[in-house]
Amino acid sequence: MYKLFPQKIIIFLILFQHVFLSGYIQAQSDLDPVVISFGSTQITHRQFDKQFEIAMVFNALENGVPIKNQDQIYVLEHRYLQQHAKEMVLLDIAKQQGITVSNMELIGYMDDYMQKLGLSGYSVKNMHKLGFQEEQAFREIMREKKTILLMITHIKKNLEHNDKAITLENRYLELINQSGIAIYPDNIDIPLAE
Repeated sequence: MYKLFPQKIIIFLILFQHVFLSGYIQAQSDLDPVVISFGSTQITHRQFDKQFEIAMVFNALENGVPIKNQDQIYVLEHRYLQQHAKEMVLLDIAKQQGITVSNMELIGYMDDYMQKLGLSGYSVKNMHKLGFQEEQAFREIMREKKTILLMITHIKKNLEHNDKAITLENRYLELINQSGIAIYPDNIDIPLAE
């Protein structure tokens, strides 16, 4: 009987752990719902919020004024959800087609971007002036922006050569529909627990 007691405890602990952890994992996913699902990638509400904050910083930099009106932010957040999904699809297609940005192209793009903002060009010092602290993260954001621009140029060229009747927006919609990406806009309206 003594030997069975530890086995029962072990079985109980395993069952308890399984039930507790599966309930905990479900509760965690309820606290941070998925807003975009694309293949094996899932963007949660918290992850999206971080990406939206970065998008708002770029919006403020490019327009010279941060947006503070909550109604405008709400509308922009929903637009950015659609935009981010489109960008995910474009980046995936670029990867499949081998469209990449070289380091030289990236530096040139970052220089041009900084100059458009009235800075002398790309430098870590200027990056810090924009509020970005991590150079690698900034470079990755800029590489994605440049890759998306290359992809848009690529799509435009294909439309000019193949089918002028299809607009760029219609082509985006086709690509998004073919990709299988799922967007859950209602989930960004769910308040997140701290």
